[in-house]
Amino acid sequence: MLSGTGVSALDGSHSTERVFAPGVLARLDARIRGHALDRALAAGVEPIDSPALAHRAARLTAPRMRRRAADGIERLLDAAVQAPSPRRVSPSRAAVAARAEALWETAGLLRSSSPVYARGMAILTVLLTDGTGPAYAESPNGAFAERLEAARVALMGGIGDEE
Repeated sequence: MLSGTGVSALDGSHSTERVFAPGVLARLDARIRGHALDRALAAGVEPIDSPALAHRAARLTAPRMRRRAADGIERLLDAAVQAPSPRRVSPSRAAVAARAEALWETAGLLRSSSPVYARGMAILTVLLTDGTGPAYAESPNGAFAERLEAARVALMGGIGDEE
């Protein structure tokens, strides 16, 4: 029987379950080092490499985090058309405007019930939260478009470009 907490043999030959839920330390590590783990996942490190990475990957693909990322995309789009404010880091207006349709589509995907992959969520999370990254810093070489496309490809299970 397969379940969310463990796996036991389908033929009944094993009576004990192997539990896959991360321990308290792995969950704490994943919470404390969330941004670093996001960067590792975005770079292609496999979640199976550590319990903290596995827990972070599971959190990234959970419905709550998907909603938060979709909300973040919508806030980015809104901020790109608002007047600059000294209270917040303003996005790169030109880059965001040029990719507005892809951003709306990505937000729609995140709000849907379609499965998404952790690597894509990690790339997207880094893109949205790094105030010095291509979503916020002017980048003449199209870095924002490249990172967004890498996130979109990876969200659907493809192999996006490395960071």
